[in-house]
Amino acid sequence: MPDLLLLADDLTGACDAAAPFAARGARTNVLLSPRLPADTLYSAEILSLDLNYRDCRPKDAEGRLAEVLRVVSQAGTGRLYLKVDSLLRGHVALALRLALRELDISSLLLCPAFPANGRGFSGGRAVHSVTQAPLDDGGLRHLLQVAGLPVRHITLSTLRQGGLAEAIQAAGGIAMVDALTDEDLDRVAEASAAVGPGCLPVGSGGLSSALARRWPLRTALPRLEAVESVLAIVGTAHPETLAQVEHWVARGAERWEWAEGTEYVPKQETRAVPHAVVQLRMPGATRSPEGWHALCSQFGAYAARWAVDLGASGVILTGGATARAFLEGAGALCPCAREDGGLPQLHLQGEVLPGMPRASVLGGPLDGLQVVAKSGGFGDPAALEVLARALRQTGLG
Repeated sequence: MPDLLLLADDLTGACDAAAPFAARGARTNVLLSPRLPADTLYSAEILSLDLNYRDCRPKDAEGRLAEVLRVVSQAGTGRLYLKVDSLLRGHVALALRLALRELDISSLLLCPAFPANGRGFSGGRAVHSVTQAPLDDGGLRHLLQVAGLPVRHITLSTLRQGGLAEAIQAAGGIAMVDALTDEDLDRVAEASAAVGPGCLPVGSGGLSSALARRWPLRTALPRLEAVESVLAIVGTAHPETLAQVEHWVARGAERWEWAEGTEYVPKQETRAVPHAVVQLRMPGATRSPEGWHALCSQFGAYAARWAVDLGASGVILTGGATARAFLEGAGALCPCAREDGGLPQLHLQGEVLPGMPRASVLGGPLDGLQVVAKSGGFGDPAALEVLARALRQTGLG
């Protein structure tokens, strides 16, 4: 069994939460299926599971997460980490309620801050880690109160003065801890270790990075082969990613847009293009969760076929839904009768930038493909250009 199991609500989160452990030399894999093949369970020290429930309807999200938590509880796996979004998107309150109900724990330590990407946590809200301007609608505390969950707010002053472990133990239920810096998260990770397995850490890639900094440094990372061509698959409307696309295109990257319903036509003449973007043209109308999933699936299948036919050796995947749809599309090109439905896995190799891990695809027609996964909201305008440059060099940039 893995030494640490991470449960995430989307694929980029599953990757960025686990990547810091890979950077410490731990064998780290990411799975897209909750059905765990036995060979996978024994081949990775760190296993991160994308449960793919962030954009589901609440009832569907509850069924999916509750089932996995029951299996985890019965299996008696090692340490556990529940990954949630640093902007508190998705079903955070639901996930906390189910974890308290299904797992043999006495408390939850909630701290979703990710300072390396400008995101802090204060008073139950996502805030800018420097200006402390609110970044969410402030609804989490209300949802927790409506659910009748016991919550204790632990302030920055309590965190920084020491005694956090004692405060967590006294809180029971949910200990909601403020944090604005990586040093704050190091204190949270230290307290989590002191409290022990009866307290489940819940956070983003920020807290998991702090936990990884306490992980033994096993071996130096192997040098990675440079790739010849980089394809960015963009299916998010986040302003940060759109600015990154425009910056990269202005620097010479080619751009191809895909509109809903467009049939795939191989573009053999583009094999020599070193940098390119395949971008989803966003529909004008708002979609239901099912409609958005269908659109992402079509786009992912299209992009996967393009990557295979072009012989792309490196891919940047932006947005959790896009990343998953791309890998599902690759799996559909070569289905097999495995327990996980033939879906590819990812073997993590570390981070190029904070929250932007590098991995290789395991299985299917894209086996060995070098991938960087990036949340749609992460990175400055030059991020895609920097990630592409890292893929075209050996090592991790």
